[in-house]
Amino acid sequence: MIDKDAFKYDLPLIESEYRVVHFDEEPILYSGKNKYGNRVLGLLVGDDYEENLERSFHVIVTKKQYIDFILKKVTFLELMRHSVPIFIIDYNYVEDNTVIYDVEFQDIPESYLPSDESFCPSLDVESSLVYVAKLKGSLADESLANPWDISKINKTVADFIDSAFSVIKDFGSPKLVLEPCATGSFSLQYRVEFPRQQGHLFLSTEEYTVYIRDLIIYILNYMGDNMDNILNNDSDKDDSYKKLINKFKEISGGTGKGISNENRSVFNKKITLAAMRIEGLIETIGKNYKCLEISNKTDKYEIECGILDESSIKKIIEANNKANRIYYLREMMGEKIEYKMIIISLNTESGNGIAMVRYGIEKETYKKRRIRILSKEGLERSEYAESLYKGSEIIALGKVVRDIRRFQRIDVLEYIGKHEEEK
Repeated sequence: MIDKDAFKYDLPLIESEYRVVHFDEEPILYSGKNKYGNRVLGLLVGDDYEENLERSFHVIVTKKQYIDFILKKVTFLELMRHSVPIFIIDYNYVEDNTVIYDVEFQDIPESYLPSDESFCPSLDVESSLVYVAKLKGSLADESLANPWDISKINKTVADFIDSAFSVIKDFGSPKLVLEPCATGSFSLQYRVEFPRQQGHLFLSTEEYTVYIRDLIIYILNYMGDNMDNILNNDSDKDDSYKKLINKFKEISGGTGKGISNENRSVFNKKITLAAMRIEGLIETIGKNYKCLEISNKTDKYEIECGILDESSIKKIIEANNKANRIYYLREMMGEKIEYKMIIISLNTESGNGIAMVRYGIEKETYKKRRIRILSKEGLERSEYAESLYKGSEIIALGKVVRDIRRFQRIDVLEYIGKHEEEK
């Protein structure tokens, strides 16, 4: 029974998706959703055995606040400080009676407040290979959508999920399928499938799904703010990034202490390329729809991964543009960078030729460039000759040089591999 005289609303009551975050003889920290779909965090602060009473704080948080809390970006104390109001839940477990009060943060005695270090405990949060993208606002709130908008959004989100899963390319070749989704705001549901025989030497399927989910959360929520550090190889200050790249090193078979420049460069490019896929949403989100929510769906609940509104998409676009400007400057300064190229002319004896070249993160248009392949091995049966004969795109390490006539060319230093889309 709920005492309606104490509080007339049911906002702070958990109706679904209840889960215990921290347990010590009894649930101490827990979460769930109220009847309106809002995320509620609860913290047990007192247990009066004589009165048969449990007292808890309940706060309603946004999806972004919840993600920040789970990833230890903010404390429960900080969430309380910014919650208006904070709810006190008094539950008599003998009479099965609940009384609800609302209070302001400044009115709570200090002895009842959580500490400055009240971060979320480390969690083994269940994950899955199913992702849901929910449109909010306009027609979407009536479970409707413009078919041309949905076509663009579906392709953009599918490309993003597929690109995120390709970060660990040795795990296998995932297949993305579209599934029916439950009714509600207009939703698209994606399932990632792997052929049974495929796997990864260093990673179980369960570890893999958790890693990719955490990677998607990072790209959607924190990468834009951290791009300067990523480009300056100074992003280890970000705990989320540090955890992801250390795991990337482990599953890539890296050894020794620290992260090699090669591992860091590969990882940064892969996550930036995944972020690039999001740009297509700017045509619809913020104009025809309020936002797009992406979550990881398990059998029990959905784990919020991020909310893409017009502001967050623009932030990601700005970060990607900055990354491409850095690549351009590095090329002009003669640094070694990766080029994607299709060779259209090649002298297999001298190594001189012409190629259609692009570089950087985004899929920019090809430019015709003079090249010189510096290889100690013969070129007649090389990957470069195969690109010439088949018109296939390859990736090679090179740098810009100028000859005595000050004509610019690319010295191709090392073959890296076929471009993934050509495989």
